[in-house]
Amino acid sequence: MKRRDFIQLSLGAGLAASLPLGLSSCTGKNKTAGAELSGPADLLVLGNIITIDNSVPFADAMTIKNGYVQYVGNVEGAKRLCNENTKVLDYGRNSVYPGFMEAHCHGAGAGMLSQCIRLYDAKSYKEYQDIIADYIAKHPDQEFYRIAGWCIQDSILPTKALLDEVCTDKAVFGSSLDGHCFLANSKAIELLKIDRAMAEEFGPLMVPVDAEGNPTGYVSETPCMKLLNSIPYSVENMKEFILSWEKFAFSCGYVAAADAGVNLITNAPEAYSELSKEGKLRLRTRAFYNVVQDDASEETVEKVAAMKKDDNEYFKIVGLKIFIDGVVESHTGLLCEDYADAPGKGLNRYPDKEKLQNLVLSAHRHGLPTHTHTIGDGAVRYMLDAIEHSKKITGNMNIRDMLAHIELVKPEDVKRFAKNNVSAITAALWAPKDSISSYKQEILFLGKERADNNYEVANSFVEVGVNVAQHTDYPVSQSVGIPRTIYYAVTRMVPELGEQSIRIAKEAVSRMEALREMTINVAYLWNEEDHLGSLTPGKVANFVVYDKDFIDDDLKDILDAKLKHVFVDGEEVYSE
Repeated sequence: MKRRDFIQLSLGAGLAASLPLGLSSCTGKNKTAGAELSGPADLLVLGNIITIDNSVPFADAMTIKNGYVQYVGNVEGAKRLCNENTKVLDYGRNSVYPGFMEAHCHGAGAGMLSQCIRLYDAKSYKEYQDIIADYIAKHPDQEFYRIAGWCIQDSILPTKALLDEVCTDKAVFGSSLDGHCFLANSKAIELLKIDRAMAEEFGPLMVPVDAEGNPTGYVSETPCMKLLNSIPYSVENMKEFILSWEKFAFSCGYVAAADAGVNLITNAPEAYSELSKEGKLRLRTRAFYNVVQDDASEETVEKVAAMKKDDNEYFKIVGLKIFIDGVVESHTGLLCEDYADAPGKGLNRYPDKEKLQNLVLSAHRHGLPTHTHTIGDGAVRYMLDAIEHSKKITGNMNIRDMLAHIELVKPEDVKRFAKNNVSAITAALWAPKDSISSYKQEILFLGKERADNNYEVANSFVEVGVNVAQHTDYPVSQSVGIPRTIYYAVTRMVPELGEQSIRIAKEAVSRMEALREMTINVAYLWNEEDHLGSLTPGKVANFVVYDKDFIDDDLKDILDAKLKHVFVDGEEVYSE
């Protein structure tokens, strides 16, 4: 049976003729389900509507009242709620979806890209130098220069010399493509106080030194994060960056996003909060406060819990962000077995297991979930142990912890996600064998067996009942796109490379599952599935319009889908 036939059967006279049935599909938890939905509709939306609501998955019409979904059904039923003042939006054969939601990104950092020298597309250190020199020549009056998107070339760590050869009179510095490494020239080393004390504190893996014992200018992991938070941007600077990020997010079809580690960027929490109170922030932002091992204490958790008193509709502190490990490409991802090309299992940024367990337990007792960076299978297992320990003590299985990235995971640990109500935040865009996922480097560092058979699993989580959400990790990853995410999730393949790029075909998911992973499943992470994530009466009227049907159209056609409109609270915020 085709979906259009299903619509006609399920939304015939019985359902569509009755307004009370239309309204009754809301959960009842949402305070807006009563009086605010009564009266004539403000908007009548016509089109191929995919609701992501199991009770009415597809519809032809939807009405909006006071920024909330009032009715979902067929045209006849919707028109009964309209009068001469109702604005009609007829999208014809275009498809309407709930607004998409980003489960893990770095919005404040993304906004700062507008003032960075972007090195993402360069392929050598010489190209980096050429791009930086050209930018400096065109912008000679800047106080300092920030770079972004470089990566280690040919396994040779860059040093300050790379940047000193371009500029010696001003500070030049910035983070790598994966966000886990930092590079500074001599002026920046002086400005940011990258000194012998830092090298001694963190060791040669994170702060390499030269023959005289002085930092080389390359820094990774924990001290890298500290450096990012020392860059002198004001609250007003950050507000500009965040609004720039919001504009970009809307243009990609996102209406809500998790800022994972919001306090990693100077003044970002304050800027988000002020924008939301001023009514200028429309991108619903759900933030997670980063806590490093040195600050892991009851006092820190109490501080984060206290910050929630300022929560509002557009900016909320949801829980704690924790980094367990680093990344495979710098040998800092924590593995269960040694790396293939070098001894050692990687870096554990929370080596004090008891301290981690106490932090998680304290967070849970304050009702705060944890949102954890776990790249390697060793990091995944280590964090699952801490979560399981806490939930055995508290007995509260409704705390919605989440592990992000999960590039590697042991099969026996997959079921532990479901057992402990831990969500898996994965990246379909990283799954295939291609340049985005650095496949050749993965083979070198992990060995072909691990790189080919245990990387970015997806359907294994779905099969055991784990809540799975998609993320891009923007701007750490520059790959963003709803249509392409769906294609990768369903095929595990890069279309330009064909079948040779497929990685673990059995981990492909259905199209509907892929859509859920960017809508209602993300709302579940934030305990807001009664409020966001589907086109259900009583929920916020966040929706987007594409010119393609992600359920029925040919997959190759989906790749070319164009975003036509984005609505937040029933108001258009983007149009092509």
